[in-house]
Amino acid sequence: MILSLFSSIFSAATISEKKKIFSEVRRNSIVQSLCLFLFLLGGLIEVSAQQTNKQAKSGKVASAKSTSDKSSKTDSLTFIKSPIYTSLQEALKNPKKVYKLKLANLDSLPTSIGSFPNLKVLDLSGSHLKTLPSQIGNLKQLQVLKADSNQLSSVPESITQLKQLQFLSLTHNKLTSLPEKIDSLPNLKSLQVRGNAELNRLLSKDELAMTKTFQSLQEALAHPDQVYKLALSKVTQLPESIGRLKNLQSLSVDNGALATLPNQITQLTKLQDLSLVNNSLKELPASIGKLPNLQNLNLSLNPLEKLPSELGNLSKLESLTALQNRISALPSELGNLSSLKSLNLTGNQLTSLPESIGKLGNLEQLNLMGNKLEKLPSSLGDISKLEKLNLFGNKLTSLPESISKLEKLQSMNLSQNALQTLPSLDGLKGLESLSLNENPLIELPSSIGELANLKELNLAGGKLSSLPESIGKLKNLSSLDLSANQLSSLPSSIGGLEKLESLDVWSNKITSLPEQINGLSSLHDLKLPTQYLSRTELDKLRMSLMKTKVVSLPGL
Repeated sequence: MILSLFSSIFSAATISEKKKIFSEVRRNSIVQSLCLFLFLLGGLIEVSAQQTNKQAKSGKVASAKSTSDKSSKTDSLTFIKSPIYTSLQEALKNPKKVYKLKLANLDSLPTSIGSFPNLKVLDLSGSHLKTLPSQIGNLKQLQVLKADSNQLSSVPESITQLKQLQFLSLTHNKLTSLPEKIDSLPNLKSLQVRGNAELNRLLSKDELAMTKTFQSLQEALAHPDQVYKLALSKVTQLPESIGRLKNLQSLSVDNGALATLPNQITQLTKLQDLSLVNNSLKELPASIGKLPNLQNLNLSLNPLEKLPSELGNLSKLESLTALQNRISALPSELGNLSSLKSLNLTGNQLTSLPESIGKLGNLEQLNLMGNKLEKLPSSLGDISKLEKLNLFGNKLTSLPESISKLEKLQSMNLSQNALQTLPSLDGLKGLESLSLNENPLIELPSSIGELANLKELNLAGGKLSSLPESIGKLKNLSSLDLSANQLSSLPSSIGGLEKLESLDVWSNKITSLPEQINGLSSLHDLKLPTQYLSRTELDKLRMSLMKTKVVSLPGL
């Protein structure tokens, strides 16, 4: 939350109490726009809060917590009920009881502003202030400071002493710099500085989302210093004048016939987001590598055949998306993208990956679905932060042994490849979902049982004739799809899958089942062909299923 005053909405014991608090808060112009949202959110967590309160009634720790909650609740109510002072002279008569102060039409701010030990909200917007006194750093409890639409060219260094500050808005001033330590404020959640044309600072993602999006290049060029976001469509070319938009931080030129980019795009040094989706780009200029602050680049739905090596110069790039192009190879310089977290090259014509891909130390998501990959580099195992790996629909015949080094991997999709065997998987301790369907797998490694966190395992459409006993060690497995294989039985260890809810062995010639199947106490969805089971086996199955949650099964 931005303001602790809203904590009372969450800590209130009943919905009626929340309504009372909300009716008192709604008249506050500073927070009115946030109240309804937080009130509703408080209602949504009501059940959870009541359960927590029940648990907190026992023991000394719970008693202490209850006392603390009551104190916090009292403080919040005091704050909410307190008036908004609009006169500094009036507020100074009893400074300890001033929590909210809104001052307007000021030419200067007196040093006495530092006299309020409990002040939490200070609104100085819409005045004529050129400076703020250093005494503002004495407001140790301040959480919200608004000084929008003034004439500030700087803010004092003492502002970095406001350790409780959560929301700082300095929009539409004349700022040229900010104190270096301002980003180190421990509780600061929102810093808004848009509308300061000479301030060499990038907007945060939240502030950028709130900024006006210009949709006409003509309008944008009429107010170049005010343009942070520009979205154009059906464009055939970008004029050289695009370089005049010195503050531009988000540029979208989608769904047009753009075939080239002007060199002047390198003048957009603050650009963070660039989207060029669904155009006619066959290549990117080398100058694309001269955008020092670019974080997100989307090149999807173009006829690109390659990416320039200069792309590797984008040291701040976090997301690169190039779906449905014609890219057949990647430059080795791709490995220089040290900040890259997401790489999506779905639907291209890649047959291999460069070894340098292993240098992407911060990569969390790698999507290479629908390419023509036949093998993977061993360096893939060096991507230590990788969480999601999608290789669906390639031509892989094997996996590198190093894949077991991906300890943080949570999801791996290898469906529709040409895998017959797998390497050891014992290092994939964090894996929760593994899809291997539509591969000609003939066996599973015994290390499959080491995937302690695995919840979903899809092995449909393979050539498995047996399963390793170690599969019974998958204590967290909830879904197992073995349909369309060549199984005639299941291992007795399958009874150890106590959390298994769904088991699909359809399109197998199952002739016998282990008695231990009655250990599947959570099973409620079973797809099993019964036509190959003898009468004796059917009777055994009926008895076994009585201890599961399976209600009915065709053929029984």
